Amino acid sequence: MISLPLRLDWSISLYEKALEVVAQFPETHPAHVDIINKLALLYGEQERLDAAEPMQKKLIELKEKENGPDHVSVAEAVNNLAVIYCLKHSYDCALPLYDRALKIYKENLGLNHPTFLITVKNRQLAMDLVQS
Repeated sequence: MISLPLRLDWSISLYEKALEVVAQFPETHPAHVDIINKLALLYGEQERLDAAEPMQKKLIELKEKENGPDHVSVAEAVNNLAVIYCLKHSYDCALPLYDRALKIYKENLGLNHPTFLITVKNRQLAMDLVQS
């Protein structure tokens, strides 16, 4: 059986090669956006946060171009960047991102949606860590 770290390395390698292939497509092409998203998540899973951060920023930019700044997919990418900042102990950077994600989730999903409520909890945890 292949261990999880080896599978992640293998997956990252495949997605990095795939990113080279889709570089010929427009940046907003769904395959390009999907690969950037998956790479950012895989880098985060491996705690390669310095690699995950620019990928997540690029994903936000692409999602904004594709869907507009107030789309739920943008909120998901913004929320993921906030998580990266929290993992890097950059809580002051994470808080405005959580706020932006919450605003989008509230407008699109409502106050009782599980995604909104989880993000509220994550924001509060970041706030508690800033204050401690």
